[in-house]
Amino acid sequence: LVGSPIVVGVDPGPKPGIAVVSGGQLLESMEAPSVERAIAEILGILGDYGSETVVRVGDGDEPNRNPLVNGLLSRGVRVELVSERVTKGCRSNEEAAEAIARSRGVPVRGRLETRVTPGLIREIQRRSRIESGGRVTIDRDLAVEVLKGRLTLREAIEKVEGR
Repeated sequence: LVGSPIVVGVDPGPKPGIAVVSGGQLLESMEAPSVERAIAEILGILGDYGSETVVRVGDGDEPNRNPLVNGLLSRGVRVELVSERVTKGCRSNEEAAEAIARSRGVPVRGRLETRVTPGLIREIQRRSRIESGGRVTIDRDLAVEVLKGRLTLREAIEKVEGR
């Protein structure tokens, strides 16, 4: 393991899977409860291992993938996108993250833009209800801000709650 690059694989989604691989070995894996928490966990992992690192993210689930990738890029993390075809047959987000970590990726050169559609806006609003325990449904404008990565879902909920 000494001298081997650290590869963090991420299966994007509402509860991202995260796997850390080095020298062909799985070092650790977990499922994060949210995209925001996944970013924090990944940054912690990169700080813990502190050697040559790359984060490989599956190319599916654009509304969750893009804020995750953009959040990592804004913190100077090297990110690659990997085809999620490699996750076929995986039974968990963690298993999918490991498959992604072990696959070749394409470097991400800049921010990823999310196409805003009425369906995605409704999905973000639905998630705001779930995340807030039914207290809040964010409005369309805040949902767009979340989709574009300008706000996290938690920040949008807190705006509505007046915090």
